[in-house]
Amino acid sequence: MENKINTLTLNSDLPSTTAQIEEIVRQKSQIQSLLDSSVQLYILVDADYKVLIFNQVAQNQARELFRKEIQINELIFEYLPFTANDDFKEGFSQALAGQKISNDFQFKQKYVGTIWYNVHFLPIFDENNQVWAVGFSMLDITHRHRIQEQLHRKNTQLEQKNQELAQVAQVKDKLFSIIAHDFRAPLGVFKGVLPLLEDDGLTSEERKYVIDDLYRKVDNTLQAMDNLLYWAKSQLQGIDLKINSLNLHNTVQEIIHFLEHQAKSKSIVVENLVAENQEILADPASLQIIIRNLIANAIKFTNEGKISVQILDYEADTNFWQISVQDNGVGIAPENLGKIFEAESYTTAGTAQEKGTGIGLSVCKEFVERHGGKIWVESVENVGSTFSFTLPKA
Repeated sequence: MENKINTLTLNSDLPSTTAQIEEIVRQKSQIQSLLDSSVQLYILVDADYKVLIFNQVAQNQARELFRKEIQINELIFEYLPFTANDDFKEGFSQALAGQKISNDFQFKQKYVGTIWYNVHFLPIFDENNQVWAVGFSMLDITHRHRIQEQLHRKNTQLEQKNQELAQVAQVKDKLFSIIAHDFRAPLGVFKGVLPLLEDDGLTSEERKYVIDDLYRKVDNTLQAMDNLLYWAKSQLQGIDLKINSLNLHNTVQEIIHFLEHQAKSKSIVVENLVAENQEILADPASLQIIIRNLIANAIKFTNEGKISVQILDYEADTNFWQISVQDNGVGIAPENLGKIFEAESYTTAGTAQEKGTGIGLSVCKEFVERHGGKIWVESVENVGSTFSFTLPKA
């Protein structure tokens, strides 16, 4: 086709004989026949974007897409099935510079919807090797694009399912690991300690010590179980938050009462410095989990002393409150500060050798972030730690 097209050359001499005119007509007829035999749309355009010649496929497309017919010497932009003419102009300019260009274009047309075309821009040279026109062919590749999009969606869905299955497998493995390691051991301790209570040789002081120790281990185990169940549910099913305006003082007081035995067994006083009428926006269950974990964590790593819970304005965002749990415990080594909120379990024994699952703080982080808040820790070894988080104001 290119050889045929290149027979159209610019000549300064106008045809002067019948034979010359007949030859031009014959050449044009041959080119037209050749173009009309193509299954692709083809249009020849001069350097001013005006139509010089086109085939029947192009005419049919113009009728279908625009309800009009192509006319010689009209601007090509009247018939372009592209979202923006800038795309065509870029390819056209490169072709005028002598480059062969091939691109895919998308067109949203009100009569037929979204269509995709593959467009080839072909520079046409005169006898002086100068580009005097550009031919471009267009092939409708909408069907191919739709198949590719369907395959992409299917692959994306398949990849998502694979990720979900892999996550389920990880959660299952972690559950079995924690149950086998962190829950089996306390149950074994209970089994070993209970017969001591039947020993009449124990003094009342010894019996009280055993009972207190059992209380502490039961509390720790129950809290670890709660954390594990909430964590597993959030990983496998997700948690639907029910955000309400809550009284923070009352919530903190309930948790202090719940953990009272653990605190007293280590001579720790937990202070609620939150105002009695303090309201906050949060999901009740999530708020309980967050504060209970932070206070229990403070008790775990404090020998004796004081833990305080307080609230203040969050300076970085006035729409949020900052809630802090401060202790005078053993503190956290600088190299471990970056590990404690990670999804992978990280745990160390408490000052009374209390055990944990290592997921409590990661659960806190997840629930705080679901509320749009942040959580962080400031700590100095042998001085204490302050865990802070933000939640929306009511």
